[in-house]
Order: sequence, then structure tokens, then C-alpha cells
Amino acid sequence: MGPVTAVLGWAMRARMTRFRRAATEPDACQGRVLDGLLERASGTEWGRRFALGEVRGPEQFRRRVPLTDYPSSAPHWHRAFDGARDVTWPGHVRYFALSSGTTGLARGEAPPPGPGPTPGDKLLPVTADAIASNRRSGVLLAAFLAHRGSAASLAGGKFLYLGGCTALRRKGPCLFGDASGIMARHVPWCFRHRRLPSRQVAAIADWRQKVERIVADSLTDDVRVMGACPSWAALLFRRMLQEASARGLGGGPVGRLWPNLTHFVSYGMALGPYRPAFEQYIGRPVEYVDTYSSSEGGMTAIQGEPGGPLELIVDNGVFFEFIPADQADRSDPPRLHLGEVEPGRDYAVALSTNGGIWAYPLGDVVRFESVRPPRIVFVGRTGVMLSAFGEHVTGEMIENAVADACRATGAIVADYTIQPLFPSAGAQARGGARESPHAAAVGELSRGAAGGVAPSWPPGGAPLETARPAHRWIVEFDRPPALDEQFMAAVDASIRRVNEDYDTHRTDDFGMSPPVLTAVAPGTFAEWMRQKGKLGGQHKVPRVVGAPRMAEELLAISARGGRAV
Repeated sequence: MGPVTAVLGWAMRARMTRFRRAATEPDACQGRVLDGLLERASGTEWGRRFALGEVRGPEQFRRRVPLTDYPSSAPHWHRAFDGARDVTWPGHVRYFALSSGTTGLARGEAPPPGPGPTPGDKLLPVTADAIASNRRSGVLLAAFLAHRGSAASLAGGKFLYLGGCTALRRKGPCLFGDASGIMARHVPWCFRHRRLPSRQVAAIADWRQKVERIVADSLTDDVRVMGACPSWAALLFRRMLQEASARGLGGGPVGRLWPNLTHFVSYGMALGPYRPAFEQYIGRPVEYVDTYSSSEGGMTAIQGEPGGPLELIVDNGVFFEFIPADQADRSDPPRLHLGEVEPGRDYAVALSTNGGIWAYPLGDVVRFESVRPPRIVFVGRTGVMLSAFGEHVTGEMIENAVADACRATGAIVADYTIQPLFPSAGAQARGGARESPHAAAVGELSRGAAGGVAPSWPPGGAPLETARPAHRWIVEFDRPPALDEQFMAAVDASIRRVNEDYDTHRTDDFGMSPPVLTAVAPGTFAEWMRQKGKLGGQHKVPRVVGAPRMAEELLAISARGGRAV
């Protein structure tokens, strides 16, 4: 064992010990974190405005400091672009992380020309203290990986992190860009030679070019751990198998090309719907480790055991508040600290951090499996609910329905979104639904590309006009189901089991027609994301179509044959 490995092993054990100790008294630990944040910020403009130096405890904090969203916070944070210091955190904030900007995507906006942020993106402060917290989270993640596998296997080989472009752009005296680019500048020197892709490849902005370079450079490298957003990892895996075949290395699987791969670390979206695809791509068992992270708070929870809940990190510069999810849309909702939450209830998350972020609603919803130790499951986003007709389908229900349908039919899903279909007078007069020209074209293409899969279910195509409300599932398959109707029946049944409102609407098809499946060509979603300037990194496909234009663009891309990586 070399000296670097020995030091890392010591750091992992020490960090895990502190983490476990904090988990036994999470509310007290969170109180100390809050006290530390208040003391550090007491001399800032924000601290003087809210007299943070006089605040004692979570109850007084929530009375003194209101929930502060991005539009209210950004003018204070962004004064750093003009050199301002000591605004919401001591000193000058040099780095700003670009968030994923999913809201902008849902509106179907194209990226503007030039180097600036895309509409819908957010520029979030990343202080030196926040960077230190992220590094501590990285050590803790390594400790969890060693716990869920062989520590010896992690000692050698390389770690591949499939993140966004690491090149940072300048705005006044500040630098901004993907959070992975900021953290790449602060990887300890002794580990940089083990990180993939190389600095030059990681800085490539064009996602397809980056994937090609990763495949060319690392197809048979000694990769031990891979971290990625599941949808983008699937793109890389597909390209690896194509290249392996072209080089005469056989058709895969990835587990043979990377024989020492032991862990896949997921971030950014639910892993469940992608798990069947990954098992096929990799071709042998590996440890799948889910995480919960955000640009605002960094990595804040890690899955301790296979298939288990996420273990909340309560001792690392982030103070959590939890808002009952059914009251999250109120102007002044109740805010609970960790000692006040209840297992089995859903809560929207708000953070105060050592990045100078205060009482900030993330828009995420979690559910506590236990409080001591604090263990959560990610339920979805506060703004991601399919309820055009009062059916109240949450993001969690959507993700679980896809996973259930894949298990029931053997299908493998690459990506998907859902469009609410509103009843039209014409369809009601005809007593049925009319298939769109796009749907017919997609059907022909899908039958050729997907090995005989029909374009939609119920038979007769995917209607743009319907006599009753319905959900249209626009799905890209890696492996289509043998029968589309079985896939959609499993989706429908999964949601009906857990959602009384949806079940009431679907009873006898009275309030809603059965869900409709439109299968699109391979590469459709990746090409749509590329056209929006959002291919790769932490960017995610919106699970609910925010405007009909998105569905129209997807169908048009599919009719032209898809594309992307």
C-alpha cells in the first residue's frame, strides 16, 4: 500500500466515523451547523440586514429570515461580478455554478448566441467554504464505495466522471460554468492522474465530440468507478459497444471492456428506470450507488445499502429545512428543522449553506424513511406534477411506473416525457381520436429501427385530438416491449395502484382515456437536447411537456431519423 492510498484510507475512516456520530444526533448536529453559518455571516450585509448574530436556534432563524428564491437572491449574489465583498458570505465569491436550467428547456427555448448563460439557467455562488464541503463529501462517498465493495479494488485504477464542460467563463472578476468544472480545479494533485476524462477532453463543450474522445481514449482503460447522470451514461455505453464492434473487440458488454469496473455512481435523476438497460450494457453485477446532490448544496445524501434510502449528510456546512409538500405553494409555509419531521411524510427542501445561500427552496421533494439516522428517498420536484385534469400524478409515480413497466415487459427505456392531451370538439363530434401525420411517420420509422415495434397504443396511432383527456407517453426505447399495450397497461396499473385521483379519472375511462404510447426513433431525445444547447452534463429531459411545441419538435426529429451520439 502506497502512502497516498494509506492517507486516503485514514481520511475515509475518519470521515465515516464523524458522519455516523452525527447521524445519531442529527437535530443537535444541524443546530451546530446553523450556529456556525450564522456566526460566519454575521458581519456581512445579509447578516446585518437580518441581525444574524442575534439569532439563536432554528425557530428564531425561520422567524427572522424568510424563504428566499432565486429571483430574490440573485441580485445580492451577483454583485460579486462587480467586485463586491461580504454580501451574503464573508469575502469575495469567485466562482458561480450554472444550474441545469430544466425550466428553460420545458419552454422549448433555443440557446442564445454567445458565451453567456442560457435562458432558464441560474448562476449560483460557490465559495471556498462550499468547495471544502464538497471535497469532504467526496471523501465520504469514497468511504461508502469501499463499504459497498472492495477497498483494495478502489486503490488502483481510475475514476471516470461524465460531467459537463469543465471550461469556465469569465464574468468580471468571477468565473462561472458547470459545477464539475469548478470542482475539477480543486481535485487534490495526488488523485488527478486517476481521474478520467483528461483535462483536455473534460473541457470539450460539444457533447458528441467529448463522448467520441472518451471512447477513443478510454475504451479499454482500467476504469474502476464511473459517475454520471444515468441518461448520459447510457449514451456513452451505446457508443462504446459500437466502437468495440468496429475495432473487432466483439459487441461488448461494457463489463468486459472495463473488467475492473465495480461501482456506478448515479446523480441528477432516478436510476430505477435505467437500471435494466445498465444491467444489459455492463453485462455483470456492479454496485449501483445513488446520490442526492444539487448545485446549491453539493452532495447532501448517499445511498448506504443496495436499493436502500439515501443517508442525509447533516454535518457538512448545509442547514436543512423541510416544508410539508402539500403546503409548499403557500406564500409563508411552515418550515421544520430535522428534529420536527416525521417518517413517511413528503417535504419540500430548503437550504442554507456556507455558499452564502439562505433559506433557499430547492424545488425538490423528499420523504423520510427514518429520522435517527436521517434517511430519505427522493420523491420528485415540486413543479413536476402531471395534473392537467386533476389527476395529481407526481414525479415519483412517473418514475416508478416506467420501472414497473420495464420489469413487466422486459423493455429498456432510453428516455421519455409525457404530454397531456386535451379533449377537442372535433374529436368528440367524431366520437374518437385522430392520428397526427407526425405519429404515422414516426410509426414507420420506429418499426424499421426498433425491430417491429408498433408506433402507439391503443391501436390506431397516437392522437393529437381526443374525445376525452389522456396522457401521451413519448418514449425512446433501447429495447421495445413485445406488445405496446402490455407496456402501457403496466404504466397505467402502476399509477392507479398508488393514486386515487388518477384511478377515479380512469375508472371505466369516464374521466380519462387510457394512456397513449408514441415510440420515437433512437437518438430523438439526445438530438432535441443538443438543439437546445443542453446535451450532456447535469441537464435533464423534462418529464412533463410544458408546451405542445416540445412534443411537436420531438416527433419532427424522430420522423427525420433521430441522431445524436
